[in-house]
Amino acid sequence: MKMKEKRNACDTLVNHLIRQVKIGNQNAFGELMTIYEPLFHTLLNKSGLEDFNDQDIEDIKQELTLVFYHSILSFDLDQSEVRFGLYTKICMSNALITQIRKLRKQINPLPMISEEENHLTDALLGGDDPTEATR
Repeated sequence: MKMKEKRNACDTLVNHLIRQVKIGNQNAFGELMTIYEPLFHTLLNKSGLEDFNDQDIEDIKQELTLVFYHSILSFDLDQSEVRFGLYTKICMSNALITQIRKLRKQINPLPMISEEENHLTDALLGGDDPTEATR
C-alpha cells in the first residue's frame, strides 16, 4: 500500500471513530487514545516536566486527556483542510503550555513586597509624598 493510501485509510478510520465518540461510543474513544498515545508521550517528553512532582505530572496527563476528548467533540469532520492529528496536537500543546505556566507560578510565586517598597509604590501611584517616607 502506498503512503498516500495508508494515510487515507488512517484518516477514514480516525474520522469513523470520531463520529462514534460524538454519539457516545466510549470504546471508540479508547481506540483513539491508543492511536494517539505516541502524541501524548511526545508532548510530555518534550515539555520539560523534570521540575514537577508526580502528582503535578498526573494532573497534566489528565488535563491533556480532557483536551483530547474535547478536540474530538469539536473537530469539524466536514472540512478537509486540517487533519485531526494536527488539530488535536495544537489543542493539546496549547493546553500543556497553559498548565505548565500555572504550575510554575505556584512553584515560584511573585515575591512579597516589603513595607518600604509598598510605601514607595503608594507614593508613586499618588498616595503619600515619597519624600515623607525618608523622614
